[in-house]
Amino acid sequence: MSIRYYLWNDHRFTKEGPSMGELLKLVENIFTSKEAQSFLGEIMEHPSPTIFMAIDELQMAGFKAGYAKSKTEYFSWMGGVKESFRKQGIAKELMRRQHQWIAANGFQTVETKAKNDSKDMLILDLKFGFDVVGSYTDELGEAKLILKKEIQHH
Repeated sequence: MSIRYYLWNDHRFTKEGPSMGELLKLVENIFTSKEAQSFLGEIMEHPSPTIFMAIDELQMAGFKAGYAKSKTEYFSWMGGVKESFRKQGIAKELMRRQHQWIAANGFQTVETKAKNDSKDMLILDLKFGFDVVGSYTDELGEAKLILKKEIQHH
């Protein structure tokens, strides 16, 4: 299995990368059909959106989406890896590529939110240098953690 990575960051997909339909199918597979339906509209509402995608020869394996909150702050919004591709380093590589792009584009901090029950994602965030800076209960009554990381510019 050979995973290829693509970056969408100019409000259009490249001919050689996965299609929007493939991405939305993956979002629905990882999350819900409701989240898949709102995904595209939500990401397009924000400045400097990015979607890092992982694909093998046959199907999308994972994605990591985010957007600019300001000229210096980036928000890592949503991401996931299809269950059959988990535990292969794909989420780690998607996050590495996202943070590399964030640094190269002059952002100073990256923020994300995590559900307390998403232990694997929370552990990955902590391994990548995020600190828990707050928590809240969302409109559905779910506990969420707010994490933030200072970006190192090399």
